Amino acid sequence: EGLVDDLRRFAIACQLIELLDRFTPDREAHPELFRFACGTLRVLREERPDRLLAVLVTTKTLAWLGYRPQLVRCAKCGRDLALLEHVVFEPSEGGAACGACAELPDARVPSALLAAIERGIRSPLRARLQLGPGDAQVRMAERLLERFFRYHVGLELRSAEFLEGALRSREPALDAALPPGDTAREPAQCVH
Repeated sequence: EGLVDDLRRFAIACQLIELLDRFTPDREAHPELFRFACGTLRVLREERPDRLLAVLVTTKTLAWLGYRPQLVRCAKCGRDLALLEHVVFEPSEGGAACGACAELPDARVPSALLAAIERGIRSPLRARLQLGPGDAQVRMAERLLERFFRYHVGLELRSAEFLEGALRSREPALDAALPPGDTAREPAQCVH
């Protein structure tokens, strides 16, 4: 109830379930992960689905599964990145790197964006709108985190394309009302 009434909610839930299905062993109890999943599904039923919610659900789920990027300290030297305006995000190094350690210094990212995603991982999903990133920054975070997870996990989620299409969609309802008027089709004519 609630999840199947909105395409975006349903798509985010599908990605959550795919992650859990693909990255947890069969017949092995994970009570904390189960509580996290139930709480996430409850939030999805009650909150307005948006791109930031999708990014945080995916990022938090993968963090629970052991794939957590370093976002606030340099992945190489441990330097606090909050003091820097821009950093470099290097999936091969485990996340963000300061300018001195970065191998690709031209690929700069606002450190405030990575700090916002870190706060999002540590905060309840319902508090996401207080994190502050705008649409362009959320899309940037989405691309960075997608690269990170693809590098570390080594596969593309089957639900990713469906989720992207749903997030672009302006049609939230899976069972939308039909347009007014008679929608009955004319009976097919047999040609002999």
